[in-house]
Amino acid sequence: MQGIQTMTDSQRGEEGQPVAPVQERSRRVRREPPLARTMLLPLSFAVIFGVRYGLGTSLTLAFAVAAPLVLLFAVAPLLAARSRRRFERVLATALAAGDTELLEIAWRRARAFRWFGWPTEVLETKGLVATTLGDVEGARGAYQLAREAHGGVGSLGVELGLGDACYQLGDDPAAIEALRRVVTEDPTHHRARRQLAHALLRSGADEGEALELLETCPEADGKGAHLDRMLRAAAYASVGDKESAKRWRKRAGKAKTPEAEALAALSKPR
Repeated sequence: MQGIQTMTDSQRGEEGQPVAPVQERSRRVRREPPLARTMLLPLSFAVIFGVRYGLGTSLTLAFAVAAPLVLLFAVAPLLAARSRRRFERVLATALAAGDTELLEIAWRRARAFRWFGWPTEVLETKGLVATTLGDVEGARGAYQLAREAHGGVGSLGVELGLGDACYQLGDDPAAIEALRRVVTEDPTHHRARRQLAHALLRSGADEGEALELLETCPEADGKGAHLDRMLRAAAYASVGDKESAKRWRKRAGKAKTPEAEALAALSKPR
């Protein structure tokens, strides 16, 4: 996306603080024109025809009645850009403060951006808003549509948002597909690497890939440390390294969440 960078939980620090957003891939992506703007010209012609022949008025009056629609068609991109910039300013404030109510209000008010912005940008932003508001299913739907608008392969932000949503929903095959694209584009995105490793282990699709992903990640700290250690224990167990699995399981301590309990079960000798 051009103006707004997606920032899901996978793009935050281990303590939940925002970090620098990932960079969009440099390749050009397909941009579909905004449908609302595209329909303005046909609608203006329909108005001219209806007023001229349906009401029997002069052609000059018919054109005058349709003129606002033509003018709106001309200025729609400017209105969308202005609306997007205004939303971006509020977005930064809302994310920093964790104010979901402010974000929801700002999104409702960004009508020009939602109506006349590029669909790929609007859908990606909609996914971000849904994720922040806790609507993970809605986020997945928005990111999937954004991927389709991109031509079947989304931008890095779209793939990251989609992978994160699918990961949270337990849709591991879809999460694996999207997150693999993310780590291919940005091998330094450690949270994406951890999520991918977890999805591989959780789905039983791992063939040593999870351990390879984790070995290049620094050990997580803060709130993410416990789950990271459990994840490493399960990854070592998946390749038959029982001693390393035991060591990481001991470092992790007692499982504190259902996710950690599931990983603890995977890390034990079979």
